[in-house]
Amino acid sequence: MLTERSALALVLFLTLSGGAISFAQQPAEHWLIGGWEEEDTGAVLKVSGVQPDGTALGTMGGSLDVQRKAEIKVDGFRVRIATAVGSVIDVARKADGTLAGTRTQRDGSARPLTLTRMQPCIDGPLPASGQPYGPPKYCVGDTWTFTGGRVQRVVSVDADSVVMTGYPMLGWSCPGCLFDLGKDLTLRAIRQPDGDSPDVTRPFLPVGEGWRLWDFPLTVGKSWRLSARAFIANFPRVYTVDFVVQGYEDVRTQAGTFKAFKIFRKWHWEQTQLGSADWGDVMWFAPSVKTMVKLKQATATNANPWELTSYDLKDFAATYIRKWQSEQVLRGKRLAPLTQQQLEDRYARRVDARGTLSVMPDGSVRVSGSIEDTGTWRIKDGKFCGSYVKIRQGAEGCMTIYRTGDWELSYFHFESPIAGVFIDVD
Repeated sequence: MLTERSALALVLFLTLSGGAISFAQQPAEHWLIGGWEEEDTGAVLKVSGVQPDGTALGTMGGSLDVQRKAEIKVDGFRVRIATAVGSVIDVARKADGTLAGTRTQRDGSARPLTLTRMQPCIDGPLPASGQPYGPPKYCVGDTWTFTGGRVQRVVSVDADSVVMTGYPMLGWSCPGCLFDLGKDLTLRAIRQPDGDSPDVTRPFLPVGEGWRLWDFPLTVGKSWRLSARAFIANFPRVYTVDFVVQGYEDVRTQAGTFKAFKIFRKWHWEQTQLGSADWGDVMWFAPSVKTMVKLKQATATNANPWELTSYDLKDFAATYIRKWQSEQVLRGKRLAPLTQQQLEDRYARRVDARGTLSVMPDGSVRVSGSIEDTGTWRIKDGKFCGSYVKIRQGAEGCMTIYRTGDWELSYFHFESPIAGVFIDVD
């Protein structure tokens, strides 16, 4: 049996005799693992692992949501990627950490490209047993669907705010409205699809000063109170709401079972000539999905119960997505899409968008980048419409186009969540 004294003697002997003691160490994560984004087109490379022979496990596609299997080989700091659409990318890591090189298309043509490392969309460590949590960190594209069909989606994130659509409101629905939330999830403003603010004197809208519906960080036993005013049918009411975080427990929803903070809310309102009323409800906030996953009434209330049915959280924060904004945001800034005449004038000559699209005045169009395709185009009802051999299996798709910069145009596909940016080539 090796005693402490004999162990120390062994260490001394090995040291004096030039021997070495090695201890098992965790291998460092390969430098290529993670997300990489092409600067010009927003194409994304995702690498989950690298094998000893240099074969990398990963995918590549036109965006975070559109990924296809790719053959990836690593040799030191050089990488070769054979994409599913037949193009080959050869890049090397530069001193600034980017990957720079060329993309060679199937026809032999080549163009330069640069891939930039994407920041992980990590919300921080999850509380194991009710330790303090929050506020949550969101990424553009995070999406949740609830019973009743409500879809909540993050459309914009900056240093001090997050903008969502489909945010839950008691007894009021506004499809397409933008909800401007502070980092503490205090609702600061609401914008309708036409850019105007809603009439706050009609429905119950808990907006602005005093409506602190969340008090992060959440922890079991925490309590807080708000007192604020809102309108019901043009009449002001004064609300007082008491909050208590009662526990951290499993809650079952249609989307699965989650560890969640259980929060009881006791509501009270007073209104001149109508008296007052009291009720209570219970909500569950799940850190693993960064949202309230269930609401149910504890006493008589006007709130309808609901729960989470599905969700889609982004694993990386795409910088390219931040170059374009939701169409509602653009309309909120009083921007209008290009008209029928403006589109006809624009495409009366050849127009090239950097790394993605070439539109010819004869009605033909070529797509390049993460996918190669050819097709035809036309202007219809104030939209640019295209039909391609591969994309959408030949079905025509139309999009509205906004000018958002001297050389930049943002596009939004009709009846589709696809959106992005064209950068004109001079």
